[in-house]
Amino acid sequence: MKKIFLIIMLIIFVSNTYALELTYSDWDSKYPTGLDPKFIEQEDRFHWYKDNIVDVEYLKIEDIGEKLYDKEDIKYFESEKLLERPEEYSEREIKVINETKIYTEDDVNGISIKKVDGISIYEVVIKDVNDKLIVDDMTNTEEDIYIRFQEKYNVGDLQIFVFFSSVLEEEKNITINLINDVDDRIYFTNYKISGVKDDYLIINSSVLNSDLIHNKEYYIYIDKLYKTYNINREYIDGYYTQYDGYEKDENSVKTFYRYITNDYVFLNYKGDIVKSKDYCSKHVCKMLYVNPSKNNTVENPKTGDHIYKYIILFYISLFSILIYIVKKCRTNKLSSFVESI
Repeated sequence: MKKIFLIIMLIIFVSNTYALELTYSDWDSKYPTGLDPKFIEQEDRFHWYKDNIVDVEYLKIEDIGEKLYDKEDIKYFESEKLLERPEEYSEREIKVINETKIYTEDDVNGISIKKVDGISIYEVVIKDVNDKLIVDDMTNTEEDIYIRFQEKYNVGDLQIFVFFSSVLEEEKNITINLINDVDDRIYFTNYKISGVKDDYLIINSSVLNSDLIHNKEYYIYIDKLYKTYNINREYIDGYYTQYDGYEKDENSVKTFYRYITNDYVFLNYKGDIVKSKDYCSKHVCKMLYVNPSKNNTVENPKTGDHIYKYIILFYISLFSILIYIVKKCRTNKLSSFVESI
C-alpha cells in the first residue's frame, strides 16, 4: 500500500503547474503597429505641477489689483497720530483724538521765520546767555526759514540775531517763532519793517510772547489688510501617472503604450490573456503566438489543463486500493484455512 501511495504522489508532483511570466517592451508614446490589440497595454499620463506662493504682502482692498488674496487671512494696521485727516478708503476706520498739550519754557528746540515779500533774511545767529554760539546756519524753504537745534533750550537762555535787508514801499510785519520738537509754536514776536535798509533784529525772552497751551486734533486710521500673493506654477519635466506632492494637469494627457514581448501567451475560454501562475493547471487554456510572423493559430498547449490527469489518477488510485483490499481479504481467508487444518 505504501508503494502505491508513493507512486501516486510522484505522478502528481511531476505534473507541476506551468508558470507563464509575461515580459513587456518599454513604454512609448508611439502606438505599436502590426500587433493584435490584446497584446498591447496603454495608460494615460500627465504633466504634474505645484503652485508656489510668491510675492506675499498684506494690502488694503483698493491696492490688491490683479493679485490673488485670502479673505480669511487679515491683519490690521494702526497709524501713528497725524495732524492732517488721512485719505478715506472703503474699509479704513478713522479716529479723531483731541488732546491738550502744555509746554514749558524749557521746550524750545528751534526757530522758524515766515518769509515776506520785500524782506530778505540772509543770516541768523543764535547764542546762549554765555555768548556761546548755538547755530549760525539756516534752512530755506519756499515759505519759511527753518532752524532745528541739537537739543532743547530754556527760552531765557537764548539770544537770536536776524540779519536782513528790505526794499519796501509800505510797512510789513515779520514774525519770528520759537518751536518745540514737533514744530509747534510756543513763543513768538512780530516786527514792523518798512523802507529800504540793511539791518538786524535782536530777539530774546523779553520781547517774546508765549503760546504754551495747545489744543490739538489728531487722527489715527486703522486699515484692514488682506494677505495677497501671486502663484508661480512649477512643472515637472515628463509625463507621469502619479507624482507625490504635485497636482495633475488634466489638459496635458498623453497616452503611452507597451506590448508583450513573449513568443506566445495563453488564453482562457473568454480569449483573455492568462496572467495567473496556476490558472492553466485547473482550467482549459489555449496558446497564441504573439509575433504574427510565426504560426498564429490557436492550439491546445502541452501545459494545458491538468484536470484530466487528476481524474485518471483518481481512478488509478481507486482501482489500486480495491486490488489491495481484495488481495488482503484473500490472504486473510487463506491464513484461516491453513490454521484450521
